[in-house]
Amino acid sequence: EKHTRQRDTIIKLCLGAGFSLQETQRALKIYGMSPLYARFPRDAVFISAISARIYEIPEINSLLARNGQPLLRGSEEMQND
Repeated sequence: EKHTRQRDTIIKLCLGAGFSLQETQRALKIYGMSPLYARFPRDAVFISAISARIYEIPEINSLLARNGQPLLRGSEEMQND
């Protein structure tokens, strides 16, 4: 098994699986990554989206862009579809 070191990859997998905030936090912890933290603006967007049950990556990328935050890594090509 090869484990990723990219936090965005784990977040995208959690979104794709429709994980709750608690499940997403647990997945990040299992992979040895920092949990989502509301005081970090980018993390706050993820927390808000997951809490509102928004799991579509293009929609989340739109929220990130509107808040001046970097898009999910590796999903930029999805924006053009």
